[in-house]
Amino acid sequence: MIIRKITIKNFRSYYGENEFDLKDGLTLIIGDNGDGKTTFFEALEWLFNTSTQDVKKSNISAKRRKELVDGESDEVKVSIAFQHEDGDKIVEKSFQFANEEGNIVTRDFVFKGYECYGAERSLTDGKALLDRCFDYDMRRYCLFKGENELNVFENDTALKALVAKFSDVRQFDKYVELSTVLEEKSDRNYKRELKSDSKTEKEAKRLDKIIEDLKGKISDAEKDLKKQQQVSDDFNVRIDDLANSDEVRTKYKEIQNRLATLQEKRSKVAEFCKINYNHKLLDDLWILCAFPDILKSYQIKVSGANRQRRRMNEKYIENRGRLKGQKDALTEITHNQEVGPELDWDIPGPQVLEEMIQDHRCKICGHPAPEGSPELEFMKQRLANYYKHLEDKNKEIDEQVKEAEKPLFQFNYLSELRTLSTTLSGENQRELSQLKNIIHDKIQFVAARKEELNKLDKQIEEMEDDKKNLLIQANLSESIIDKDIKDLRGYFHQKQIADDSIYRLKSEIKDYKEKKEELELEYSNLKPNSGMGKVYEKVHQVFQAIMKAFLQARKENLRHFINELTEHANKYLSKLNDGDFHGEVQIDVREDDKARIYLISNGERIMDPNGALKTTMYMSILFAISDITTQKREDDYPLIFDAPTSSFGEVKEDLFYNIIDSINKQCIIVTKDLLVKDEDTGASRIDERKLSNLKCSVYRIEKEAGFDSNDITTISTKVERIK
Repeated sequence: MIIRKITIKNFRSYYGENEFDLKDGLTLIIGDNGDGKTTFFEALEWLFNTSTQDVKKSNISAKRRKELVDGESDEVKVSIAFQHEDGDKIVEKSFQFANEEGNIVTRDFVFKGYECYGAERSLTDGKALLDRCFDYDMRRYCLFKGENELNVFENDTALKALVAKFSDVRQFDKYVELSTVLEEKSDRNYKRELKSDSKTEKEAKRLDKIIEDLKGKISDAEKDLKKQQQVSDDFNVRIDDLANSDEVRTKYKEIQNRLATLQEKRSKVAEFCKINYNHKLLDDLWILCAFPDILKSYQIKVSGANRQRRRMNEKYIENRGRLKGQKDALTEITHNQEVGPELDWDIPGPQVLEEMIQDHRCKICGHPAPEGSPELEFMKQRLANYYKHLEDKNKEIDEQVKEAEKPLFQFNYLSELRTLSTTLSGENQRELSQLKNIIHDKIQFVAARKEELNKLDKQIEEMEDDKKNLLIQANLSESIIDKDIKDLRGYFHQKQIADDSIYRLKSEIKDYKEKKEELELEYSNLKPNSGMGKVYEKVHQVFQAIMKAFLQARKENLRHFINELTEHANKYLSKLNDGDFHGEVQIDVREDDKARIYLISNGERIMDPNGALKTTMYMSILFAISDITTQKREDDYPLIFDAPTSSFGEVKEDLFYNIIDSINKQCIIVTKDLLVKDEDTGASRIDERKLSNLKCSVYRIEKEAGFDSNDITTISTKVERIK
């Protein structure tokens, strides 16, 4: 699997569609803190995670989300185009997001793939295609975030999974399991026959009792041994952490003191920047700084508002009189309904309708309308509707009249505004005219403090980076480095107790097993009288021999696999540290197939390798694993690292990357290496001298200029290929 192109669209800071074209060797993606390095890495993690339909709104570009108008939609998409053994493929994960009445909603999660045949593309399931071309067991050795994740054997199950997936050992496991089961069954049957035989019954029962007792002791001792080994490992890690040089601790304290001084200074400067301009505008009357022009405009607007108020009041009074007249007229109609207005043009008046109902005859067409007839009911209904209309109209006008009787202007704000206009004249006007200078001086002062604050923040950030690099190089955590060195004695004491227990338990287990083997030999030397007993004896001997053969074969193949892995790792370790000391990689494997990686020199373990050497050791293991899995699976896969070289010195950056590029392996490394601070602007820029020494592909990612540092919706990562 060779990735040819990565496309990231609207994923967090990657606004719009962004493409990375890749080649077989190394591709560097360089960016400063906050420029989108980790986001690039996590976009690939999101794509490669086939176990979930993750459509989190937090993955949507904040800038693109803000731009969406009501009814508009867009998509979040991450895709890779890659070359596989049987052709070109594309895997794409995406989901839609839309603005629906001001709310952002997500829908239509899609995980699809394409298999390309010339100019044609065949659609397929993305998860199935990815699993087929780049299955989960290989993906766990592909993506690594930071230096701390490079040690894959930190996970106790990693070696088991690696062996099970890519070594020949897995072929022996089923035979070992089967032969062990058969050996145990044949052993039980043989011993049962011995205990029932008249010649061997007594001795067999005695031996069986002692052997079962030994089995229990061995099991208990092995459990205790496992616990003590874990205790020893834990204290070993703590001792390694605490056993670093005093120079590291001194540097750490120096950095901590300088950080404390900078942070104290920052707090004081930040206090000067805490100014609420909204409060200044009102409480300190800054809003009146352009007093003369504002006052004139203010007086004009107050005068205009008064005129408008009079016009509105006159119109309001006129409307209230009109409504009152309508109310009186309607009241008159209600009290004297027989003289009310006509109904619709084709309907007689209410008086005529009442006469027609009383006469049971239509006076328009002369048609009779006897009691109970539809015609009479129709006339009654029309008359009832008319009276209902009058009643509803009366209620409507009542409401309008009640509303009109309320005062149009309940407060006297305009009078207060006129009073304020008078108050602001004279002495107040002269005082307020000085506000322009006060405001200008204050803004200039705060701007200077903010600039000072930005410089302090950069100094603190650089100091924090120095502290992190120091801790990484020394393999220390802050919580441990701040402890008193006296803890080291306690750790050594506790580890010694655990190691003594381990030695004792191993010796006990060895003695128990030797005693058990002696008793088993005695058991096997018992000669039963019965013919069936002799048959069981032969069968047991055969199965026992088969089981031992498979166990030995598995052990030998595991040893061969570890030796091959170690050989490849040391080859890469030598390349990655060309011209520098590096020692040799050693992989220790326990009986439970758990592994630990060490560096040795002249047969002795290097107890405190520096951060750069430790990083190259772990990367060598990863390259070695890639080699072996490629051989076993006849398929390659890329290695993708996020900031794996933060502990490296600057002098090694370009040399190290050229070595990586020369290895026959596709690598993508996201880093802030090769960036230097511009002395004039303080911004980060590429070290052109080191860039010119590189042979690999290089992309520069950085935030688009003009963003607001307090508004995430203005952030957009710009992608530029520079080499």
